[in-house]
Amino acid sequence: MYVSISLHHLAYLQALYDYSVELGSELTLLGGARLRDEHPHIERLVVPQQEGSACRVEVIGPPTWLDALEGLALVWVHTHPGMSKFWSGIDDDTKDLLAAPPKVEIETAFAVSVVVGKDGMKCHVAVYAPIPYEVDDVPLVVVPTPEQAKGALAKLRNDFKGKYQKTAWYDWRGKRGAASQYGDYGKKGGKPWYMSDPYEKGGLP
Repeated sequence: MYVSISLHHLAYLQALYDYSVELGSELTLLGGARLRDEHPHIERLVVPQQEGSACRVEVIGPPTWLDALEGLALVWVHTHPGMSKFWSGIDDDTKDLLAAPPKVEIETAFAVSVVVGKDGMKCHVAVYAPIPYEVDDVPLVVVPTPEQAKGALAKLRNDFKGKYQKTAWYDWRGKRGAASQYGDYGKKGGKPWYMSDPYEKGGLP
């Protein structure tokens, strides 16, 4: 088994990781796939409303993206900025949810998960009908397409406008602090709250 993707969409995923590192936050995309030559083919990617931090991202707000993916198998993509490609415990829980939807058509009875890290992409396919099974480390194959990859990052930035907000940090007592108080993790001079001086201005009392 392999998952196919166009060069245009592959460039979009690579741009997603670059933008994720720039923000110092995990980012996510949702997409749609259908079978092509009996293999899953990713043919659409959309940016949902989301809230993220350096170690987590969550889709929020009404599911306005559902119409764009109607009739397609679900594709879930997220990034690990500055880290390698692997499935965390939260990722495994999400994959389990995708592997067991309530009602599906046989044609779209699968889900594709992709994590993008500094060392590339890791792809997982969960088939839930007619016989449930899961396959990890599925090759992601680029198929010939007339679409061009030029300008993928600029397009991604535009698609994310108004759809992303950074998660605020919380101290050990659950006190909420400003999301940007310590800068963007991964940028020069930026640091997560737990590496800060507790007595610096705006730090923990």
